[in-house]
Amino acid sequence: MTINHTSNEQNGEFVAFEGEEKLGYISYEWMDADHFAIVHTVVSPEHKGKGIGKILLDAAADYARKHNKKIKDVCSFVTMLFARSDKYNDVKG
Repeated sequence: MTINHTSNEQNGEFVAFEGEEKLGYISYEWMDADHFAIVHTVVSPEHKGKGIGKILLDAAADYARKHNKKIKDVCSFVTMLFARSDKYNDVKG
């Protein structure tokens, strides 16, 4: 599995691929220079339950750590994972 990240001044996304197949994505919007809000987490129906959403959130959290950014959890899936694990406390915004 590979994770591709694209971003511009307004928004971005992390997309999971297995070969050519798109498995899912997390999309976000920049709130300001230091904060982005994850607004959607989508995993294709045939790949739900395989941890892909969590892998995508981990990629977003790694990006936030590397670039000193914070994440606002607008997406209910991200809110749930933030509540279940302390490993994201350093990137919560």
